[in-house]
This record gives sequence, structure tokens and C-alpha cells, in this order.
Amino acid sequence: GAASLSYASAALIGIQPRVSFCLIAALFIFSMQVLNHFANKEAVALNEPANAKFYERKRALFICLGITGAVASFVLGFILSKSIFFCIFLASLFGIFYRLEIIPKGLSRIIRYRSLEQIPGSKEIFYSIAWAVSTALIPFLGMKNIFMPSLAIAIAFAFSLAFIRAVVLGIRDIQGDRILGKETIPIAIGKERTKTILIIITALITILLSVSPLLGWITPLGYYLLPCVAYACGYQYLFQKRIVSEGLLSETIADFNFILAGIMAFIWKSN
Repeated sequence: GAASLSYASAALIGIQPRVSFCLIAALFIFSMQVLNHFANKEAVALNEPANAKFYERKRALFICLGITGAVASFVLGFILSKSIFFCIFLASLFGIFYRLEIIPKGLSRIIRYRSLEQIPGSKEIFYSIAWAVSTALIPFLGMKNIFMPSLAIAIAFAFSLAFIRAVVLGIRDIQGDRILGKETIPIAIGKERTKTILIIITALITILLSVSPLLGWITPLGYYLLPCVAYACGYQYLFQKRIVSEGLLSETIADFNFILAGIMAFIWKSN
């Protein structure tokens, strides 16, 4: 999924997609998700018991793969450019500090949240930023171009797909997250307001992809990526109506949107 979205983001910006960029994105996102899984074992056990049991049986293997993926992304980033290496390094460092309680207990009366993880909605926001950085910013840094609107739009597109995915699954997992005291966006503001936010984001990204090619901000690929927005609307409907709501199938359906972006980009480049 990350590799496909990296391919689409590069094409959207107007640069030639490279296997190395796709590989870095795939390795970084894989390592992030695997290591985050073990950092949130209680939540996974409540929300996805089957997945939790599978990961626990293969615990050593997945931890090794996660660490290997992170190291490989660092090495590949260093080989390509220092800017990509530092981007991946800082993103990883931020992921570590995300869970650390950096505010002393003595200041808890003044500052309510002792770690970034405790801030309401931080899970979905930082998850989406990680996807946007690894799939859109890294290809841009690798080409050493000056800032242009296409980068901002590619980041907005990648962020939106990841954010919608994270929030929809957050609605699915609302009971387990509430038991563990996690303040995800659906818990912090309620399901109805969350649905309103998803509608607004969907509308904005649709407008952005439709208008930007006309203004010359992005390549015509923007039109080809509109089915990804429609797909996101489709699986939101399936989740809300509980046609699909649990297990590996729900995540597979949500994650396919990243692959769809790569497919649409490949079709566009083939024309």
C-alpha cells in the first residue's frame, strides 16, 4: 500500500516514480505499523483478537522484521540523499517520543497531557502525517526540486487517504479504545461530528484534485485519482452500515485504497 501511494504521489507531483522511493515508504510504514502493534497490545487484543493472537505467536519474527525494515529504510535513505535520511530519522525519532511521558508528574496539574499520545485525536493525525511524509515528501526530497504547489497537494492527498482510513477504523474500534482510555477522534468529539469531518475532508480533496490540474498545480493524474475518493466514500458506507465492520477483511478493504492510487497512477502513465 505505501509503495503504491508513493508511486502515485510522485506521479502527481510530476516527477518520475522510482523503486527506491517506493521501497523506503513500504519499509518505513511496515516497521512503524509492526512496532506500534506491539506498543498497543492491549488495544489490539480488544479490537482485533484474532490478529493479536497471530502476532503474539510470531512475536520474535515480527519484531525482527520491524527492526530490519526500519534499519533498511535508514540505509536506503542515506544512500539516496542526506535529506531523505534525516527525514526518515526524524520521523522515527518522533514516533519514539510520541509515547514517552516527557512532561514531569509535578506539572500534571498545569499541563494535562504528559505525552503526545494522550492528546485527543493525536493517533489519527500523526498516523496520517507519517504516511504523507513517507509517500509524498520523500520522493520530492529525492528529486531536489524547489517548493511547488504540487507537493502540498500530494501531501494533502496522501494525508487525506490515511486520515480517512484511520478515523473509519477508529469508529470501528471505539468500544475497545474507550475501555483503555484512549481519546481517538471518534471518542473525543463523537461519531456524528466525526462523520461530518470525514465528509468535509472528502469534499475538499475532491475539489482539490478536480481544480488543481486546470490551474497547472498538478499533473492530470488528479482526475484519475478521483476514484480513490469515491472508494473511500464506499467503504465508509460499508462500515457505517456494518456490512463490513470487523476482522482482517475490514482493514484489507480500507488499505486497498492505497493500492488503488498506485493502479490509477500506472494506468495514467501508460496512456
